[in-house]
Amino acid sequence: MSGPRLVTSKSRIDVREWLAPLTAFLADRVGGPVTVTDDDSPSGSGMSGMSLLFTASWVADGRPVRRRLVARVMPHPDDLPVFPDYDVQREADVMTAVRVAGDLPVPQVLWT
Repeated sequence: MSGPRLVTSKSRIDVREWLAPLTAFLADRVGGPVTVTDDDSPSGSGMSGMSLLFTASWVADGRPVRRRLVARVMPHPDDLPVFPDYDVQREADVMTAVRVAGDLPVPQVLWT
């Protein structure tokens, strides 16, 4: 005997809809204009959220800076959430604590 069928869907994101807010967020953090290029985000990945992989370029202290970065994005409101709440700050705090603790390869959290 089977009960109701639960249908899940992966989070989806149109990177173009995040380009302007992401660029503005980064510009605020670095204190000047930022160019975001090389979107290499996985398609169809993430049931709990998305990871945007990209290159950001800006000028700091008169020198060009180019970094490969990852931005974590909460799932689209129409997607079936995996978790009742998404606490991106907590996620960043845990990653930072694990990185500081030492022995595991954890990327540096630059900004939240």
